[in-house]
Amino acid sequence: MLTTEEDARTKLCPFQSHCINESGVIQHYEPPVYHPAMCAASECMAWRWGPLPIDGPEWVTAVQKAAEEIGDSTPNKRKAVRFVAENRERFGLPTRPTRGWCRRLSDTKTEA
Repeated sequence: MLTTEEDARTKLCPFQSHCINESGVIQHYEPPVYHPAMCAASECMAWRWGPLPIDGPEWVTAVQKAAEEIGDSTPNKRKAVRFVAENRERFGLPTRPTRGWCRRLSDTKTEA
């Protein structure tokens, strides 16, 4: 499931935990008590970024604007699409991914 880093950091990581009674384990041979850790999102090696969005109303508007700018009158606006993809910042579109997923939890990137 694709999610933002902020949302991911509110979830527990099922693969990482830390011992909360280390001194008792070392000094008194107590059994260790583990506490789950929170997701580290992009700071974790298992984090994978989702693709940059190429749909939605902002994208369509940018392609239409670019088509007028560069004179792309073809039905599929292929040149305009490429122009927008290469100049995202100019059209106010994100230049880096904003959502990702945990590779260890899932091999799929489905929307929820």
